[in-house]
Amino acid sequence: MAAEAQQICNLSCVYGYIIAIFLGLLGLAILYLILIGKIDLSGLISEPTTPDGKPGDASLSRFQFLIFTFVIAFSLLIVIAKKGDFPSTIPDAIWALLGISGGSYVVSKGVQTNRDTTLAKLTMLGQQQQQPGQQPGQQQS
Repeated sequence: MAAEAQQICNLSCVYGYIIAIFLGLLGLAILYLILIGKIDLSGLISEPTTPDGKPGDASLSRFQFLIFTFVIAFSLLIVIAKKGDFPSTIPDAIWALLGISGGSYVVSKGVQTNRDTTLAKLTMLGQQQQQPGQQPGQQQS
C-alpha cells in the first residue's frame, strides 16, 4: 500500500513538472513574441479608440484591475508553493479582493458611460438651440 501511494505521488510530481515546463515554455514564447513586436501591448491598459479614430487614454481602473489580478495570483502561487499542494478551497479573502478590483472597474465604466452620454446630450441640445445662420459662441440679437 505504501509503495502504491509513493508511486502515485511520483506520478503526480511528474505531471506537475510537465505542466510547469509547458507553461514556462508558453510564457517564454509569448515573451519572445512581445519582444519582436508580434504582440502589441501598447493598448493593454488604455480605453478603446474614440469614434474619430484616436487611441484612448490610459485607464487607471484597467491598470488597477491588471495589477490586483497579478498580485492576487502570485500570492496564491506563493501559498501553494509553501504548503506544497493546491488548497481544497480558495479563501474568501481572495474572492473578495478580486471582487473589489473587478467592481471598481465596472463602476468606473458606468461613470464613464454616463459622462459620455451626458456630454452627447448636452452637445445635441446646444446644436438644437443654435439658430441656423448663427456661429457657435455668438449671442442672439
